[in-house]
Amino acid sequence: MSVEIYYLRFTSPVRWGSDYDRGSLDRAAFTCHSDTLFSAICNEWIKINGEASLEKLFSSVHNNQFRISDLLPYKEKKCYLPKPEGLYLKKTIPPETFKQVKKLDYLSLEDFEQYLREIFNADNPLSTYTKPRFVLDYSNTKVNTKGTHSRPYLVSAYEFLENAGLYFLVDIPENLRAELLKVMESLQTTGLGGKRSIGYGQFDVERHVETETAALETEKILYRRISKEEGPFMNLSLVLPKPEEIKKILDEDCYISLLERKGFVQPIGLKRKSVTMIQTGSILKEKIEGTLADVSPDQVGEDRSIQKVYRYGKGFYLGLGI
Repeated sequence: MSVEIYYLRFTSPVRWGSDYDRGSLDRAAFTCHSDTLFSAICNEWIKINGEASLEKLFSSVHNNQFRISDLLPYKEKKCYLPKPEGLYLKKTIPPETFKQVKKLDYLSLEDFEQYLREIFNADNPLSTYTKPRFVLDYSNTKVNTKGTHSRPYLVSAYEFLENAGLYFLVDIPENLRAELLKVMESLQTTGLGGKRSIGYGQFDVERHVETETAALETEKILYRRISKEEGPFMNLSLVLPKPEEIKKILDEDCYISLLERKGFVQPIGLKRKSVTMIQTGSILKEKIEGTLADVSPDQVGEDRSIQKVYRYGKGFYLGLGI
């Protein structure tokens, strides 16, 4: 395992589509799922490293040598992780604490460790955790001047606090590390997310952790969790199970949220096939590999000038064992 950590400090506002209001400009997210991040990397990869190198990347994905997480928040040099889905249902919790925990989205690594100890120890009460803040609302009104009448519309976006940003984890073979670094350097100006044409999504690579040896003590918590082989497990990426893997997620000890992923192929505007994936932060009894799915529009078979389109759905996991 050769896991690297990239920290991105955004120098302009960001926007990604909301999980549940896709395509709506007045709904946005400040984090980014692994499939979207992988697509952005692939688009830049082929420009920087060429088609032959992209084939090497796809080969490493198919051979489970390349895995990538969602873009997750950090603040004041502390990584945050999704709150493990549904684990609090294992514990008897006072109503006021239950409401507070239910609203939590992310926990710092230190709080994550404490949260697991309290959840799995029947004698420990559950502490009060503060919901962290990473961004400021940067929504603004635009005017559509097309047509007879001008119409205002809202574009939602976010601006990160000065001490906050996003990070991701990537398990990558040695022969692709230099190529990925070049891609990330190029993406700094290309940008990530929506509205890049008006300068959104630009960032600096603030920190790049290449090995566990170079990691800070808090980051080593991540490395220890990633290397755990005893369950349960929490996914840090969207996972698309293979048909034969679906039975593995039906266990009563799994706590899973599902997310439909769909959209259009830009710039040609053709509709991709939709897939239903396991949401980040879900709890699985055992790891499932997941797959890279062909979601190409039907027109691909009719028009050879249109390239195939894939949806990244490989699993990247943390072990939750205490």
